[in-house]
Amino acid sequence: MKATITTEDLMEIIHEKEFPPNFKSEEGLSESIVQTEFKGAQAYLKESYFDGVAIGEGKYSFKDKFIIQGGIDTPILEMHFSLQGRSEGRISDLGGNYAMEVREHNLFYMVEPKGVFKFEENSHLEILEITFTPEYFKKFDNNDSRIIEQYMDAIEKQRPLFMPNNGKINPLMENTIRQILNCPYKGSVKRIMLESKILELLALQTESLEQTLNPNCTCGNIKKSEIEKLHHAKLLMEGRLDTPPTIYELSRIIGLNEFKLKSGFKQLFGNTVFGYISDYRLAIAREFILETDRSFAEISDMIGYSHQQHFSTAFKRKYGISPIDLRKGKSGYLSRV
Repeated sequence: MKATITTEDLMEIIHEKEFPPNFKSEEGLSESIVQTEFKGAQAYLKESYFDGVAIGEGKYSFKDKFIIQGGIDTPILEMHFSLQGRSEGRISDLGGNYAMEVREHNLFYMVEPKGVFKFEENSHLEILEITFTPEYFKKFDNNDSRIIEQYMDAIEKQRPLFMPNNGKINPLMENTIRQILNCPYKGSVKRIMLESKILELLALQTESLEQTLNPNCTCGNIKKSEIEKLHHAKLLMEGRLDTPPTIYELSRIIGLNEFKLKSGFKQLFGNTVFGYISDYRLAIAREFILETDRSFAEISDMIGYSHQQHFSTAFKRKYGISPIDLRKGKSGYLSRV
């Protein structure tokens, strides 16, 4: 898998990166930083990847008008977020021009990902690109999202796709993006947190893109303003696994009464408030068990269980296998998840 950026005439290579097949990382998470200057243009690119996923954070400055060609030699899905500046271009197999303003986003499926991109003089650009292999993205099949269904169909038919209207980056998405860009952890723990936040961002993005298809969509009878508050409640709980807020606390913090909080949360996320946090805790614990050597007592404490035995019981009830057997690789667990 090779990604290449060249001058418009293809005569000079500006940047080239060879990725292992399917973004496979022998270290669990691979990271690199590239800084370069080319004919008055400056670029900072931080690249990270782990199995099936690549993250690219780019910051660019252009003294003069600048045109480049770029692409990668394999089909991909790309979450694209414009954090600063404006970009425009033409992606070959999408069959048309696109433009993205500051604080806009879109989701691209490209069979032959290559295109021409244009930048204005004295401009600055900051973007986040999260790339999935089609195989990784297929994990989200059987999802209730109409957007996900469209991309699953596009992958099946090898048909390039992007949404006709860019979505707007809302405060919840911006918060998740910053958590991805500023993740303080290292190694396997960083990979776990990055993957968790990327999946959260994908959920927020598909919901936002759904709104571009149907601006009047309000998720049943939930008001648009209440949807953001409910997402805020979810983020608050995920950030306080060891001491989750009570319903009363959540209600006061997000500005919804307790009835709207409980009923809206169930309608929006398909689970009760505390059912969701219980499932989320155990999902985080599962990743720590599989990806780290932390003790069960430490994991139990990190996710808010006062007794390790209570954690083990809840884990086995949820996944049908005890934490110790999961770490030993017993019971054909992976075939059931």
